[in-house]
This record gives sequence, C-alpha cells and structure tokens, in this order.
Amino acid sequence: METQRQHIIENYIKAYNSYDTKGILTDLASTIVFNNFSNGELTLSLNGVDEFEKQAQLATTLFSERKQQIMELAEEGETIKAEIQYDAVLAQDLAETLKKGDSLSLKGKSVFHFNNDNQIVKIEDFS
Repeated sequence: METQRQHIIENYIKAYNSYDTKGILTDLASTIVFNNFSNGELTLSLNGVDEFEKQAQLATTLFSERKQQIMELAEEGETIKAEIQYDAVLAQDLAETLKKGDSLSLKGKSVFHFNNDNQIVKIEDFS
C-alpha cells in the first residue's frame, strides 16, 4: 500500500522528469537541505528552497533528455530510500570527457527525509 510520503516522492520524480521546476518544489520545506555524493565524495550542497530552485532551473538546461525511474522504495521512520535508475542526454558539454549529445546511465540512491508535516526537509543523492 502506497503511503502519502511515497506518493510525494513519486510526484517529485514525475516533476523532475517533466522539467517542472515548480512541481519539484511543491513538497519541499523552505529549509530544504540537498547533498549530492558521487563516488563517496560530496559534490554539491544546497541550503534552502531558493538555492534548490536555482539549481533545479539550471539542471533543466544541462540535459536534452532526462529520466529518473524509481526501482525500489523503502520507508524507514522519517526517511524513504529510493533506488533510482537515471538516464539522460547532455544538452551541453560538462567536462572534457562529457560532451553534448553524450548519454548517461547511472544507478543511484536518493534518501528523502521528512518532517511531521510530510514536507521533504533533506535529500541526499548518491551515485
């Protein structure tokens, strides 16, 4: 049976896949903390909904196609862990080795932390 928090995460992913920045922000607390880890290293840290919104808007320009697919959800207390399959096509060069038109395919995990009002207060992405 799907919980309200699982539904919130599914809506977040749907908005992300649709490049809907406002939809992404719908269930975030104003004090949202976002941390991205790649290969065990912190690569991005954001504090507050304004910083998160700016990054979300920037991210819409980086990919000509992008899709997150939830492979598995596990609810544990105030957190939900989502196993994610991420596929994207770059809309611009990102580094010497990542060029416009390149495809990315990654498996990762996102951990969503909630408050008592069912707002997302922290997201940790791991790839």
